[in-house]
Amino acid sequence: MATNLMQGDGFSEHNITVKRLLKNCVGLLDKKIDVEPIMLSSALGMLSTLFLFNSDSSPLPYIGKDSLLPKDRLSKQKDAPNECHINEENSLLCENETSALTFCLSGLRVFQHCTKKLEQMSAQMCGEIMTVQLQIVSNMIVAYFQQAYRAFSNEQHEVSIRCFMMTLLCYEYWKQLNEQCKYSNETSPTKMFMLGHKPHCYLDEIFANTLIMCGDLKLNILQNKNPQRVWNSPNLTNEDLEIKQILKENFAGVGEKYKDVTRISDDVEQTLASCRSCYQTAYTHLTSYKPMKTAYDKAGTKVNELDGLEDKHTSKIQNLGTKLGKKQEMSGQQLFLALVSRKLGHVANEQGALELSKAVALLQQGTTDEIFAKEKAVWELCFSQFETALSSFKSAKDDTNQALVLSNLGKLMRICAQSFAQANKYNFTFHEQHLYEKALDYYQKALTSQRKVKEIKQTLNIDNCETLVPSVRDNISWELSSTYFSMAKRIQDNAPIGLKTPDEIERQIVDLMNKSLKHCSDIWKKTQKTDLTVLRCGEIHARLASLHHNSFQKSTDFGKRRHLKALGENHYNKACTFYLQVLNKHPTALLRVEIERVALQEQFITSISSTSRKLKAISDGFKYLLPCVKPLNIIIQTLKETVLCSKVNDDSNFKTAQTWQKSSVPKNNLQKPGPECMEEWCKLSGILNQITLSLLLYFLKAMQAPVNSLSAKKPHISPQRTNIYTSCKDIYARTLRCNAIIINGNMNELLLKKMDNIQEIIQDLEKQNICQFCV
Repeated sequence: MATNLMQGDGFSEHNITVKRLLKNCVGLLDKKIDVEPIMLSSALGMLSTLFLFNSDSSPLPYIGKDSLLPKDRLSKQKDAPNECHINEENSLLCENETSALTFCLSGLRVFQHCTKKLEQMSAQMCGEIMTVQLQIVSNMIVAYFQQAYRAFSNEQHEVSIRCFMMTLLCYEYWKQLNEQCKYSNETSPTKMFMLGHKPHCYLDEIFANTLIMCGDLKLNILQNKNPQRVWNSPNLTNEDLEIKQILKENFAGVGEKYKDVTRISDDVEQTLASCRSCYQTAYTHLTSYKPMKTAYDKAGTKVNELDGLEDKHTSKIQNLGTKLGKKQEMSGQQLFLALVSRKLGHVANEQGALELSKAVALLQQGTTDEIFAKEKAVWELCFSQFETALSSFKSAKDDTNQALVLSNLGKLMRICAQSFAQANKYNFTFHEQHLYEKALDYYQKALTSQRKVKEIKQTLNIDNCETLVPSVRDNISWELSSTYFSMAKRIQDNAPIGLKTPDEIERQIVDLMNKSLKHCSDIWKKTQKTDLTVLRCGEIHARLASLHHNSFQKSTDFGKRRHLKALGENHYNKACTFYLQVLNKHPTALLRVEIERVALQEQFITSISSTSRKLKAISDGFKYLLPCVKPLNIIIQTLKETVLCSKVNDDSNFKTAQTWQKSSVPKNNLQKPGPECMEEWCKLSGILNQITLSLLLYFLKAMQAPVNSLSAKKPHISPQRTNIYTSCKDIYARTLRCNAIIINGNMNELLLKKMDNIQEIIQDLEKQNICQFCV
């Protein structure tokens, strides 16, 4: 009677009646297991089916954040009256699943009792028992999966792991049992469905979703800074233990295949490897069975309601398909596979990033043969991980993540190039150039991928398309600029003279620097990344200026020297403009460029024979010398603070320290200078003092020289000229005394004294108004 009601048209109206009939049947047959084992187990299986599917509680495919739930179902969840109502529904569903598992366990006990008598039963009876057993085990899979899904959504990690473990255990048992069971041709899909037996694709889908949730759970625990307590061996309930025991008695070794899937580890590498294994196995299973709709079509009229799921998914699939940048529609299974493939790509990318960090750490350890062998192994593994991630994102047609992986591959190539550079410090090798070119190729592909995403989104009129891409695009542009710049620096500092001519090397450096500057300038104009981009632009112009400065020194052709000087001055001016924007944090960079600019002018003065032209060139040299006061002032303030701190720490000089404290020293953004910084300041102070000395000497000689080089008559000496000449001689003498200061012993105080003297000398030159006098 219960079976007839279930097969009738108004089944939902007789749900309670069917339950009562089946419970009465179980009560009558409970004490007669030997008489009607098939009927008793069938009744128990049907009861478990009713408790599992008496409401809209059957789980849909889980795919993490991008859920495949249809829009109307999502709206029902959003429009729930209140949280209490949701909790009541969850409690009811949990009770139904518990009841279903209780009936399934009772059915397993019946099979356990009948196992010893299977040899005495007919083949037909054995087949029916196996069919009903498949029904009960499949219901157990569904029940545990529903509990796991709910616990996972509520972040109940211990319950999730327990349910995952039992779901995989039951699935593994079901697979082995299914291999032994042979269905007759007379068994229709409708009858199988009414018995509670799900199509294979449905259970395979649950298995795949379980593995995906296991992977997601491990990643959540790994990323959570304060994870909840998680047990590798969760506390199984008494029913779970009994089910596990019965299943293992029937099939030896069941449950061992996926034992490591539910094991939680604190080790990052092991966790990522386990997550990747989960996603890979799930992806394999999802691609090994036919779409759900085909299986449900065979199930007859009672399964037509489940066919509607595909129609409900249509709007959601179209939206997500558009989000992936596809004009054509995607089926539910294709979208599901794309999202699983994306998860696999994310994990593989994380594994590659982990290996990339190891490569960076090894790079800092040196260049021995043993370290290089380790580096090579790490590079190969890292490249393999990134290739897997790239392949997964290509399969999912995810262009944005493809760009990120390509960027990581570019970083890997740069690290390889840096390793080869350490082994050949003074020679830019062909192999190193090849690695840099591969890095550039990866970055270019990443930028191309981003432009493609932007064009697709603009074509499809997606809102806020500009806000989806810039952050990734700008990061890739910055990495591309860094690669061009690093390659140009390496060639400029260690030119491959044996491979190319000096002119070819110079053209290559200029080309690489200009490309780096282009990408850097684009970022600087669009984002707030001012400090890094401004420094990079300033350094590029400074290096280009130094390049032309060096060519100016080597050239003997007057026209070419004049052109190179103009190029050098242009780049020096641009470098100073950029460095002035970050003067408070980086005064050394500005001081260095200003000194180089004065040095270029000094070298130009030596090539001039005319007195008037020489005075004009000297005037320009003094003009370039005056801006050195600003960076000098900041460096002096920093040195004063450093000396003050050292005196405060010295108890014997406490009174002196109090005197220093009274003189208020303005603070700046510089940190305490290290030994390398102090050493550079010492060198720059010496060079600046020497250049100032040279300019003053040129000026004094020009003042005494005749205006016309053909005449030996001395120029008329006016009172103003005499005063300036006398003042400059005095400043020249002070510069000589400053040059005699040898910085040793207490470096801070001596360097402070020397820089103070240089600053006063430059300020006195500005007061004398020598620049206007020379003109």
